[in-house]
Amino acid sequence: MVDAPIALGASRAAPTPAATMPVIDYGNQVMPNLWVAFGAVAAVGLFLRATKEGPRPGYLVGLACAVGWVTLVRAPDGALLALPLLAAVVWVRAWRRPALATAVVGGLAAELTEWVIESYVRFGGVTQRLADSSVIEGGMRLTWNVGNALRSANGQART
Repeated sequence: MVDAPIALGASRAAPTPAATMPVIDYGNQVMPNLWVAFGAVAAVGLFLRATKEGPRPGYLVGLACAVGWVTLVRAPDGALLALPLLAAVVWVRAWRRPALATAVVGGLAAELTEWVIESYVRFGGVTQRLADSSVIEGGMRLTWNVGNALRSANGQART
């Protein structure tokens, strides 16, 4: 079972980023990272509430919507959010509730289906969509980015 302090901590953690500089500067621009973070916090909070208090319909619908929202905003992040939630359902005996897994998979599938269809209609397929995204973002690969983060924190970027 999830202790009340954990669930309470998650609910208190959610508004914490609201006062940070990136949120203040970029929040109104619908930057994906911010909205993915909000959706992920909501999904984890609803997941933990459903494990503690039982899979009530409101929690399950909210969980599906939160996972779906993250997937709609950024599909790969939706999958990365769903995987640990599904792993928790499998590995933690007290959390083995089919309704939880169904909510997570349902939210992911609903929006991932839309993303895949859009990939074929607008980009020529999933692989091409990811390749286009990689070009725009400077390549999709693991990189050490601490230097760039520190430089950007030191004021306006210089070219």
